[in-house]
Amino acid sequence: MAAETSCEVETVLGKRRKFQLKKTIGLWRGISVLCGVIIGSGIFITPGGILRASNGSVGLSLIVWMCGGIIGSLSALGYCELSTTIGESGGNFTFYSLTYGPSIGFLLVWMNAIAPFGDAVKIISLARYTLESFTGGCSPPNSAITLTAVVFLCSFLYSNCLSTKGTLKVVWPYSGWNSVSYLVEEIRDPSKIVPLATIGTLVLVTISYLLVNIGLFGVLTVEEIMESKAVAGLFASRVFGSVSWLVPLLVCVCIIGSYNASVLVYGRPPFAAARRNCLPRIFSMAHIHRYTPCPAYIWNAVGTLVLVGIADFDTLLESVGFIEWLITGLNAGSVLILRKKFPDVERPYKAPTFAPILVILFSIFFMVSPIITKPKVSYLYSLVYIVSGFIAYFAVIRPKRNYAFADKFTLFCQKLFQVAPTDFEPKLAKPDN
Repeated sequence: MAAETSCEVETVLGKRRKFQLKKTIGLWRGISVLCGVIIGSGIFITPGGILRASNGSVGLSLIVWMCGGIIGSLSALGYCELSTTIGESGGNFTFYSLTYGPSIGFLLVWMNAIAPFGDAVKIISLARYTLESFTGGCSPPNSAITLTAVVFLCSFLYSNCLSTKGTLKVVWPYSGWNSVSYLVEEIRDPSKIVPLATIGTLVLVTISYLLVNIGLFGVLTVEEIMESKAVAGLFASRVFGSVSWLVPLLVCVCIIGSYNASVLVYGRPPFAAARRNCLPRIFSMAHIHRYTPCPAYIWNAVGTLVLVGIADFDTLLESVGFIEWLITGLNAGSVLILRKKFPDVERPYKAPTFAPILVILFSIFFMVSPIITKPKVSYLYSLVYIVSGFIAYFAVIRPKRNYAFADKFTLFCQKLFQVAPTDFEPKLAKPDN
C-alpha cells in the first residue's frame, strides 16, 4: 500500500522526485521559531515562583534568571552537536533512540502525547490573559478559560496543518531553545544555522528576561509579584491605568507565537517515531500538497486537550519543571554516549566536553533536591506517566503485532487527511529493538 501511495503522490505532484518535508527554514526563521517557543507564557508566569523560591530576595532572583540562561546555553551546545551530527528531524526522540534505545525514544513521544504539560500551560495562560483583557483584570470563571483554551488549540492545530511556512511567519522561561533540532531536516544549512540561531537567541532572551524582571521590580512590590498568577496584568493596571488591557493583549500575542511554534516543533517527534516503527505508520505521513505532518500534530493535540479540561494549573507548572530537567539531563548524556558509539561520524559542530558534564550535574541536582526537601504529588504524576510509557512500549509497540484492522484504518486516514509516506534514509544506523 505504501508503494502505491508513493506513486500517486508523484503523479499528483507531476514530478519524479523524493517526497520529503521542504527545507524552508533559514537563519532568521530559525531564530523566529526559537524566540517564538521560548518567549511565551514563561516570563509572565514564573517571576512570582522564582521570587518565592529566592525567599523574596530581588538580587537572588535575578541571579537565578541569569543562571537559567547560562545553563540553557550550556545545554544548547550539546543540542547543536547532536542535531548537526545526526541530521534527522525529531529532536529528543531521535537522540534518545540512537543513544538509549527505542524504548526511551518512545517514552518521550508518549509523554508529549499523554502529558504535554508545557503546551497545556501555554494554552491555559493564553485563554486567561485573553479573557482578562476584556474583564478589567478580574479573574474569569474556569469554565470560560477552558472553553477559550479549546478554541485556541483547535485554531492553531488547523493553522499548522495548512502550512509550515505560514506558521513560521507568526512565530517557558528558557524552555524551547532546543526547538530547531526538531526541524533539522527542514533547515537549509543546519551546520551553520543551528549553532548561530540557538546561541544568538539564548543571549537575546536572557537579556530580555532580566530587563522584564527589573521592570516588574520597579513597579510592583515583592509581595505582589509572589502572590500574582498573572503578573503582567497587575503590572499593566499599575502603569497604564484605563488602557491596562493593552498589556495582557500583548502578552497574548507572545503566547500565541509560542504555542503556535510549539505545535510546529513538537509535531516532529511522533513523525520521526513512526518512521522508526515506534508508532503506527499513519503518523509518519505528510500532506501530499502542503508537506505538513498533519497526523503527528493531531497525536500531540489530543493530550493537550485532555489536560486543559481536567488538570490543575499549579500542578502542571510543577510537573513541567521536573520533566524538563529529566529531558535536559538525558540529552546531555546523549552527547557523550554518541561520541563513543559513533566516533568516526563527521561532526560539523562539536561542543566542549565540560558543557554536557555540567548540564548532567545540574539536572540531577534540580530533579533530586525538590523531592528530598519538598516532595509533592506532581512528581508522582510524572513517575506514573513514565512507567505507563514503558508498559505501552513493551506491551504494544515492541511485539510488532499485525492487527487485522491496521491497514484498513491507515488507508482510511490517508484518504481523510490526504497524506502519504515520506522518503526517509537515516544518516546513522537504526538502533536494535
